[in-house]
Amino acid sequence: MDSAQRKLLTKHLVQFSTDLQVDSIIVHLLAEGLFTQFNIEQIESETTPFKRRRKVIELVQRSGPTAFQLFHKALLDTNQKHLAELLYPNSSASSSVLSSKRLPENVSAPIYLSNNEPAGLLEVKVKTGQASRYNQQQCYRMEGKSRGLCLIINNRIFHKLNERKGTDIDSFNLRCLFEGLGFSVLPEKKDQTARQMAEDLQFFATRPDHGDCSVVVILSHGTWRNGDEVYGVCGEPEGGDTLNFNSVLEMFGKQKAPALKNKPKLFIVQACRGSKTDFGVSRDKPDSGFNDKETSHLKPMTALSVAQDESDAQPVVLPMKEKDPDLGDSIVCRSTMPGYKSWRNEVRGSWFIQSLIEVFMNNAHRDNILELLTEVNCLVARRYQALGAKQMPVFESSLIKAMYFNPAAEE
Repeated sequence: MDSAQRKLLTKHLVQFSTDLQVDSIIVHLLAEGLFTQFNIEQIESETTPFKRRRKVIELVQRSGPTAFQLFHKALLDTNQKHLAELLYPNSSASSSVLSSKRLPENVSAPIYLSNNEPAGLLEVKVKTGQASRYNQQQCYRMEGKSRGLCLIINNRIFHKLNERKGTDIDSFNLRCLFEGLGFSVLPEKKDQTARQMAEDLQFFATRPDHGDCSVVVILSHGTWRNGDEVYGVCGEPEGGDTLNFNSVLEMFGKQKAPALKNKPKLFIVQACRGSKTDFGVSRDKPDSGFNDKETSHLKPMTALSVAQDESDAQPVVLPMKEKDPDLGDSIVCRSTMPGYKSWRNEVRGSWFIQSLIEVFMNNAHRDNILELLTEVNCLVARRYQALGAKQMPVFESSLIKAMYFNPAAEE
């Protein structure tokens, strides 16, 4: 299989990992000699259907020069025509007319990876540890068999903005990460308008079946106008079809999302927040805030006392009743600083999401969310650079306790 064919499989990886009928396809690929019995055992050893489908694609991508054509034929033979058409969108249903050198029209330059490496795939394996005992006063509860629900909104194709190549890699890897952390990841919401995003988020926030925590991921274009604005697929460079992120946070307040009251809510936003570029500064000597021994392995890739509490708004006199803030218990991590661009590689995915996945899967068994996100900031700041440009993620927290994902090894 050549690099362009591997790239095409990766482009549609999310759909294959959602729809592929594994049991029928592996029988055909075993009969054709593409898979061995060892390959079948590798697939069946995966713990979820999603991971088994992913494993099939990984093995096909690592196979010989006829693997692409044999996989396409097996899809047709097992009545999975909608998946077969992803590989040859302009071909007839018959596989006999396909040339081994024929490529879809939209595949051009090869990707710069070795021939046996699937494009953009991370081996997402979450490290586990001994489950710590829940302390109601100090930590949020994170003990449920399903930690909670995770929603991913992934906008790739826009009407008037550039295609966000590489975002499907981010989405796929995030799904693997949060499944590994014990979350139930819902079917991806793909290429949504601002109105559709608002409806999806509102419905998600009001679900009665949330667990100990909720996760919302938004992958899209964005800008900074009246605060953070996330583009829907109908967005234009100068405005229109945007979702204000402050309105999203309001959807998850205690009154509007009662099933999430006093539970941690994690928001991950991969989007630009303006048009400025951070060109960085020279690193003359080790920063006092970093331990160079810990980061040396990273390889570059191009009022204490007051008489009365007051606010700046007009005072409203209400009976003195104990209350909690409506919008607390949230943490929002964004890929870049206000006003600045966010960078993404079309093969590997975005700098921010790559780093977040790497840090979370290796350290979530040990560190709390604030420690994890600080490590993500360090990784993006130190590892990545493109055309002289740098990037600095940022997070904001209204958590009132420590939050640990607490992934425990299965008993």
